[in-house]
Amino acid sequence: MELADPPHASGMPGTTYVYVPDVDASHAAALAAGASEVSAPEGKPYGERQSGVRDEYGNIWWIATFDHPASSSGRLRTQRRFVGQSARGGVNRRS
Repeated sequence: MELADPPHASGMPGTTYVYVPDVDASHAAALAAGASEVSAPEGKPYGERQSGVRDEYGNIWWIATFDHPASSSGRLRTQRRFVGQSARGGVNRRS
């Protein structure tokens, strides 16, 4: 991840995925601080609310929170459904 000012000649941008309590507020704060929007805040089918921003060094920050904050088992069920895993944790193999 590039964080030097000015950027190091051989530096390369990176990507970071962070969980925050409020995606919309964090997204707005990042834009107010000079970041550019990669993806507006939106609900995802795997049980998260997510957005993306690019900082002044080219790093992309994916900002997310769980749509089911009170229920970790609810999050797990939603994630398993999305990736096609059974309730036993195995992968569904379809012909």
